[in-house]
Amino acid sequence: MNLEDLRLFAAVARAGSFSAAARALGMPKGTLSRRVAAFERYLGARMIHRTTRRLSLSEDGRRLLAAAAPLLDELEGLGEEFRSLQREPAGPLRLQVPAELLTDELARLLTGFARAYPGIAVECDHYQRSALADPDRFDLTLLVYEWALPASDWIAVPFLSLRQGVFAAPGAVREPLVSLQRLQHLPAVLPVDEPLWHFRAGRRVESVAMTPALTLDSLALRLRAAELGGGIVKAPVLLADAAVRAGRLAPVGLPREPVALSVALFYRSRALPARVRVFIDYLQTNLVASGALPGERVGDGPAP
Repeated sequence: MNLEDLRLFAAVARAGSFSAAARALGMPKGTLSRRVAAFERYLGARMIHRTTRRLSLSEDGRRLLAAAAPLLDELEGLGEEFRSLQREPAGPLRLQVPAELLTDELARLLTGFARAYPGIAVECDHYQRSALADPDRFDLTLLVYEWALPASDWIAVPFLSLRQGVFAAPGAVREPLVSLQRLQHLPAVLPVDEPLWHFRAGRRVESVAMTPALTLDSLALRLRAAELGGGIVKAPVLLADAAVRAGRLAPVGLPREPVALSVALFYRSRALPARVRVFIDYLQTNLVASGALPGERVGDGPAP
């Protein structure tokens, strides 16, 4: 199998059209179409269905792309790594980071990184936990999770672990709860699509189905709703601390501690481009070592 023909097929499949792929590759559309057609004849199967209006992959094409994409990414990353030895890291760095989590620290770090590596153009998208975009669009995703990482063939490296607590408006819950099941009888302010709260019980995880009073995808809105008496809320201790110190929220006494909120570095290939590797090194060196997250640890979450 000709590796270059495989790369051309993957470029067309990912771009969704011969025209777009030809522009990205810098080659004539007709040449690209003929190369892909010859590749299909060599394989003895139709990989791409062509019509006058749209392009789609056949079942064989989808299987081939799924199998070939990691290999092509590895090779591209390897080539980028060797090329980077001859120059300073440069190019676009596409990041996907969680909204409302460590925003001040990330802003400071991204600004410092841009100054340290002026050849790298940082492009940063934010997401809510229920609206994670396709990681294929990004070089690196900071993935937020609680109990376990989602099943994936991507590489996920646990990076940060943030203690969580349960909070309510002062006086809303007057006594410590002796049983987690008592939580079910309290109105709660919940994120979208997360009706269960998870708690550590030794080496086990105990889950409690909560009663939603409000469902809000924004953590900032959930904390504010809890301050106004809308219900109890689960949140990272670090992010609730200001409201607790100001007397707007109070911790709810519980017999068990909530599962920590973890952040993992999520990426496709171990052969990372130089611009991604230097960002990961910068992040790991500066985020925790700076003391910006007192009491929090790197790699403290569950293993992927």
